Amino acid sequence: MAITIYDIAKEVKTSAVTVSLALRNSKRVSLVTRNRINDTAKRLGYQPNPLARGLIGGRTKTIAFVFNFPSEHFAHDLSYMELFHSISLVASSHDYKLFVHSSTVAKPVEEVFADVTPYGVDGIILGTNITTDNDRKSLEKAPIPTVLLGRDFCASNTSCLVYGGCEGAQASVRHLVELGHKRIAFAGKNRMEASMRRYDGYARSMRKAGLEINDDLIIESDWDIAAGEIAGVKLARLANRPTAILATTDMMALGVMAGLKEEGLDVPKDVSVIGFDNLHISRYSIPSLTSVDLQRKLIADNAMECLLDMLKEDGGGVRREVPSSLVVRNSTACCCD
Repeated sequence: MAITIYDIAKEVKTSAVTVSLALRNSKRVSLVTRNRINDTAKRLGYQPNPLARGLIGGRTKTIAFVFNFPSEHFAHDLSYMELFHSISLVASSHDYKLFVHSSTVAKPVEEVFADVTPYGVDGIILGTNITTDNDRKSLEKAPIPTVLLGRDFCASNTSCLVYGGCEGAQASVRHLVELGHKRIAFAGKNRMEASMRRYDGYARSMRKAGLEINDDLIIESDWDIAAGEIAGVKLARLANRPTAILATTDMMALGVMAGLKEEGLDVPKDVSVIGFDNLHISRYSIPSLTSVDLQRKLIADNAMECLLDMLKEDGGGVRREVPSSLVVRNSTACCCD
């Protein structure tokens, strides 16, 4: 069995990330520790990953796009797939290559760094939940420049892009209120940071409009299309059903519309529906979906700018907000109640 950086880390009693950096001759690791790690690697017969050979002391012009969620989610998450495409185009325009890294399950951030840094990438664009203090500590000591997508956490070598949250939900509720809707449901509330920001925007605008937030109209669930269908059916069966529904993703919104149709309701005649993401497919749904555009091109531009800034000698992590906009299509209409 081939020797890995984890074997070396266990032998030296340090982390795999430190081993990876030392083998790349990073000055972030002390000379004494680098010598110990290199001596141990030689003694154990470690052979470096071919992709990382010959990269010591230089840039690889390669960035990792890391999806730290279950791979099943990546296969069905069109939002991240479309974002990956946008980032690929922007990276290419700066003469950088981009590769995707994912796993079957979500991992602690420390393990993500240990998995990715041996490939000699210059930086990481990271989609992940931050669920523990250890995750925060790992990001505070990120071994290479890292940009967090949609999470509000920055550190010396970690930038973050915050987007598609509170203001998008506020614009959605304002649009529905202008159409005369008062019973507006929120589908997809959960503990994810983006969900909490979107719910906060929904709640703020509801209160500003003087509208009641009815617990029966708040659906706690995942964000996928199946969860949306279940939510649509549940809301349709309420004695005092909503006249409009704000879903936390486009895929969920499409599921909501399917659930409403199963119950014999028409969108938007009986119920208006709004999603988040403005996916390419949303304009082709029947009816076409009103959605919050997350401005993926702008997200990609900002992610690349943050990485390039951090790669400079005096660069550091920054927080940036990317604005969103509401794209009105045919799934919303005036309230007939």
